Amino acid sequence: MSQVMRRVSFPDAGVCEGVDLSSFLEAEPSSSLAMMHRCLVCLRANKRQRSACSLTRSEVSHSGKKPHPQKGTGRARQGSLASPQYRGGGVVFGPRGVKSLAKVNKKERRASLKGALLDRLSSGACAIGVDLGAGMERPKTSLVCSFLEKLSFSKGKVLVLFDQKEDVLLQDSGWSRYSCFQKSAANLSSVRVLFFSQINLQDVLSARGIVFSEAAFLACSRFLEGGAVA
Repeated sequence: MSQVMRRVSFPDAGVCEGVDLSSFLEAEPSSSLAMMHRCLVCLRANKRQRSACSLTRSEVSHSGKKPHPQKGTGRARQGSLASPQYRGGGVVFGPRGVKSLAKVNKKERRASLKGALLDRLSSGACAIGVDLGAGMERPKTSLVCSFLEKLSFSKGKVLVLFDQKEDVLLQDSGWSRYSCFQKSAANLSSVRVLFFSQINLQDVLSARGIVFSEAAFLACSRFLEGGAVA
């Protein structure tokens, strides 16, 4: 378990003085694996669109005419062209687009996110980018790609977190640190750039590495100490 999180400069990934995490990691865990699993299942279930909805025989548009006489034809009796066996008829046991949302208590959701963040911090899969996104006059994918490669995270998704205060346009470039970095990483399928206030449990668990800006790590520290995410 790593007690110190590394700080690296942007864009050369030079090593700076680390941050002591002992005050966070020595605290008793506030969540369990069962709670995190329940929150993750509910989160993924609520992301489903559930827009597929088929028509039953009572809902399809058809005339009320009887297909053929009841008797005398030798065929089975039929009462409506809306029956499922006819082309254009209703669907049996099709999807109905049920809008059912799974509910998770706010305390459980916060505790699970806190537990996931502490797990990533203790595993050494996190870093703080000093002046992250600074000095970029325009979006440049190669610069961001080389910076992330120097962090030597294991192959997988990388989550880059900024604070909303950093989404302020700079007068000399017309870009903010967040928008410039986010645009630079748009072509990198394994990199996701978000505000810290936007993350959820799935974002943290699916990331092999997390890069914080200095302001985002301060927001994370406040959250781990019991504050709000935003």
